[in-house]
Amino acid sequence: MKTNFSRSSVWCVLISTIILIGLAGCDSATNPIEDTSEPEPNVKLTLNTINPGDIIQVTSDPADQTNPDFSVDRVVYDDNRNGNSDIYTYCLKTGTETRITSDPSDQFDPNVSNGQIVWVDERVESGQDIFFLDLADMQEVQLSNTAEPYNDNNPEITGDYVIWHRGFQPWLYSVYVVSEDTTFSIEITGPGDGGYGISGDRLAITGYDLDDTSSLWLCDLSGQTEDCEYLLDGGSVAYPDIDGDHIVWQDDRNGNNDIFLYDLATNTETQITSNSAEQRSPLISGNYIVWVDTRNGNDDIFLYNLETQTETQLTTDSSDQRNPSLYGNYIVWEDNRNGNWDIFLYEIPGNE
Repeated sequence: MKTNFSRSSVWCVLISTIILIGLAGCDSATNPIEDTSEPEPNVKLTLNTINPGDIIQVTSDPADQTNPDFSVDRVVYDDNRNGNSDIYTYCLKTGTETRITSDPSDQFDPNVSNGQIVWVDERVESGQDIFFLDLADMQEVQLSNTAEPYNDNNPEITGDYVIWHRGFQPWLYSVYVVSEDTTFSIEITGPGDGGYGISGDRLAITGYDLDDTSSLWLCDLSGQTEDCEYLLDGGSVAYPDIDGDHIVWQDDRNGNNDIFLYDLATNTETQITSNSAEQRSPLISGNYIVWVDTRNGNDDIFLYNLETQTETQLTTDSSDQRNPSLYGNYIVWEDNRNGNWDIFLYEIPGNE
């Protein structure tokens, strides 16, 4: 069953599959922070050893660690030290690193929420699938089973939902939402994966009209039906994220990608960045927005405080820092300053 909920070509699909699983912008930054080195040798990196305002290196293996995510006291990432990509986790409560997957195929792009991890897995030869693991019992569950070109990717877990993108065709993607007793999908036409974000039962997602005009939509998942509302058009609306009543996304309506914010409580839109370089991949948590910024000739991580309306450049190293994850006052990202990709962490001070 398909229901047209857009003005032209955005669709929602309800699939009855049962599955069981447990503000004003700124042109320049204020006072970039000073990078710090790794913790002293033989000192375990834990939440108690992290000083707010310091940039801390989490991983040090000479292989590449990429695609970090953070929740509560745990960082997850993929790691190629074993000759393929595996999922690892670093527990900031105990200061210990654990290898989660050991299959010789690739497992990558993990996402974590309250001790539950999802990732993309290539162990099934027919394509890419989504796997789930609860760290409480270390039992893996395969959530999807697809064949090429129906590769599943970009998983996200939060609350009762696991969401991922299914690559049916280059111009079509689907977001699958899995709760305790049902699975349903939202299919959106457009050139590639425009991204999505979820907060509670609210899903922020992008769509495309037939004239390739991109738009921002808000879907209510609580009724497990195709209940999606059009919010606005932009230039190229992409990679939205949502927390509470706030949605952020990247938008090239001004000729370059800037970060924008939409307040659902007031139905108002605010442009957060106005620098002529590229600002992309925003995330929001509470009053904080982070993104990747190219104004210094490389990828850096920037932070914006909605309460104080101040922007801060977090990384100043001339190598690339990208792919941030934001949880509360903590930011993690992948960093190439050592000649390979490592995971770094920053705790936002209380007055940042």
